[in-house]
Amino acid sequence: MTHDAYDRDVSIRHTDAPDDRTAVLVPFPSMEPRLRDLRSQFPAAAGGIVPHVTLVAPFAPPAEVDDTILEELARRFGQVRSFPVDFVAVRAFPDGTVYLEPSPSTPFSDLTRSLVGRFPDYPPYGGAFREVVPHLTVGTAATGEARGRLESLAAVAAGAGGFAEAAWLVRYGPTSWRGVAEFAFAPS
Repeated sequence: MTHDAYDRDVSIRHTDAPDDRTAVLVPFPSMEPRLRDLRSQFPAAAGGIVPHVTLVAPFAPPAEVDDTILEELARRFGQVRSFPVDFVAVRAFPDGTVYLEPSPSTPFSDLTRSLVGRFPDYPPYGGAFREVVPHLTVGTAATGEARGRLESLAAVAAGAGGFAEAAWLVRYGPTSWRGVAEFAFAPS
């Protein structure tokens, strides 16, 4: 099995940076135009990466990502049928992270469970949460007034959607995200 390189100039190399990690996510580039202005006004928890629903972060350390892991991800995601997604409501986590709720959300939860079943050493968010809520982060605002403004701006994007057509393995640190591999879903 093969995987498609997301950025053929990017290779996984170990660094000593403690925040050098990988994540597995489902991108929604179709949401970028709706969120661009909003994300420029608020610090996005996504750190400037394309709008997405995270499946597992952090995932394997970059030094551990090898052809075996890439082939397993390609096999798993190649069996997933692409599916339409609508982002139906604006919600917020207690820390001030505002997000769009995907519908359906079950496919994302199923994909996360599948990844954790195969890679149990890499629970989502390091195992910090008992239940992982599928979400598309739009930004973070800790204060009540700013959070209300962010939620208002995010409402413009609620109701929009796209197609879940692939999963990406990305590498990230404190200030940037880089694509490592893209795994296409099967046509629906």
